[in-house]
Amino acid sequence: MKILIEKGANVYATDNEESTALHHAAGMGFIDGVKYLLHMGSPVDMADCNQLTPIMWAARNNQFESVRLLLQAGASACTLNSSIDSAFNVAVRLNFREIVTYLLKKGDFGQSKDKVLYLALAEASKMGNVELVKILLEAGAPVDYPAEDMIPPLHLAAREGKVSTVSCLVSGNANMDRLDVFGYSPLMHAVIAKQPYVIMNLRMSDLAAQFGQILISDDDQTRIEVDEDDEFPSTNFESNFKCPPLPFPSESVYNAIFGETQLIGATRTNDLHQMAVILRYSKNIDKSDNYGNTALHYAAINGFMDGVNLLIKNRCNLNVQNIIGLSPLMEAIFNHHTDVANRLLEAGASPYILSSSFESAITHAASMNCSELLYRMLYVQSNTVAQKQALEYALVSAAKTRNVVLADALLNRGAEINLSIPIQMPLLSISAGIGDDILVTKWINAGANVEGRDHLGLTPLMHAAISGHLNICQILISRGANVSAQCEGKTAKDVALENGQVAVAQYLQMEMLKN
Repeated sequence: MKILIEKGANVYATDNEESTALHHAAGMGFIDGVKYLLHMGSPVDMADCNQLTPIMWAARNNQFESVRLLLQAGASACTLNSSIDSAFNVAVRLNFREIVTYLLKKGDFGQSKDKVLYLALAEASKMGNVELVKILLEAGAPVDYPAEDMIPPLHLAAREGKVSTVSCLVSGNANMDRLDVFGYSPLMHAVIAKQPYVIMNLRMSDLAAQFGQILISDDDQTRIEVDEDDEFPSTNFESNFKCPPLPFPSESVYNAIFGETQLIGATRTNDLHQMAVILRYSKNIDKSDNYGNTALHYAAINGFMDGVNLLIKNRCNLNVQNIIGLSPLMEAIFNHHTDVANRLLEAGASPYILSSSFESAITHAASMNCSELLYRMLYVQSNTVAQKQALEYALVSAAKTRNVVLADALLNRGAEINLSIPIQMPLLSISAGIGDDILVTKWINAGANVEGRDHLGLTPLMHAAISGHLNICQILISRGANVSAQCEGKTAKDVALENGQVAVAQYLQMEMLKN
């Protein structure tokens, strides 16, 4: 590099994607190269054809040291480009927490800080990444920013069934009555998406705000008066989240609405002695409430290890699922109780159970950044159909959420990349459609079919063309994608033009002429 520059090589020179040498050095983590190019005056904020700057390349490849050097050199990491994106938002999207926390501390957000943080909060909320949601809220991210063209974070979390995230946002005073651009409230999103556990959470929060009113039981229509002097035990939110806990309504109201058993009540309040007494005389250890939650679910939610051990000792069902398919193991992971999760695994809980939204303990561990737990679960021995399905759906989740860590873990485990799930879009098409060049390359290297079609007959190249991802088109064609392939008489070039992707269409036309 030094010799080339000394011989007259231009540090402003770009490749076919308008990327400079600094883009590539930063993305690869070539630190000496980054330092030398910066010393020689390479432009720090020059964008490529996809509006990505060198620091955005570094962020999307989790190259922390490259990010640090570029930021010190004056690179813009926390202000939005013309595509409404930034290096900070890229790091949030990919769950690269070290970069996120560093940029929150050192980055210059300028006058658009609220908007940048709000966009990041929306991304984290949609993914159900509770840890990032908490970090962003503590950094001052607004839960209700006046961006009428965007779906608010609480609405996204409710729609996606991210229960812990909904709790976090409600605790952060998100407006539960706000209507989004479609005229929907968070509760409406939860109802439309059939997310009953979120509905329960939102109803509970609403009851907490209105506990002075008369409440009607859905089961027996019993009128229950709530006293002003009733005690309200606090919910079990993460202890390091600096916000007041939501109050629960009185025990009588809770029991009537949610169908709570005596054992569940004792477990929910962490009363080990009362649990032992009840279990001595009752055999209904696995009886659930109206939402399908058993005592073990609540012990897992609360991180109540003594309660978990007592229930395991009394031979409770470890793999029981509530009405949306969440198992106690999933609940433990959701609520960051890795000690409880490990205890459940030790006792024989399965990590391969799928919820109604096709999530598993594996995908939950990945979204919560619990890498050690993730790898332990992936190597739980099982030759069942459930294991194969869980690994395939986890691959889909990795593709949709751009989770490179989860993808690598699954590929190392030997997960089958050519999916057997009916009418499921191929992994390569998912990643191509969202412009994820990292996973596009990984899927191809793992044996993905570059000509694999989805149930509509579209190829990965067509998905990339529709969304205008020129760099993905270039990668796919370089790896053998047929630029002349057709779906209903239309090529990738044709669908690019139909969707206004002129630059992509021009590139594809040139590639077709070569052939």
